[in-house]
Amino acid sequence: MIIKNAVYGKTQNVTICELGSGDVWMLGSKKGEKGEVVLALKTTEPREINVKENAEVGSYDEMQPEIVFIFNKIESLDALIGSLQDCRNEMLK
Repeated sequence: MIIKNAVYGKTQNVTICELGSGDVWMLGSKKGEKGEVVLALKTTEPREINVKENAEVGSYDEMQPEIVFIFNKIESLDALIGSLQDCRNEMLK
């Protein structure tokens, strides 16, 4: 679920992306004109988690994303992967 302009704790105007119910579709990644790589997400009807679509990711306009991660350096991607690994470790406790 993606909730825009939410309140999280005492912080206002937060965009929340809650994963785990199959209703956030990771559309895929696409390399941009400047060499950046984009991971786009949007809400959809619930679907099986971690099943990739066979369709090739089209243009940004075709994606109609609600959240976009733009990675300009591989170190940025490594930092996200590290943080996700920390989240995984917390869930396993």
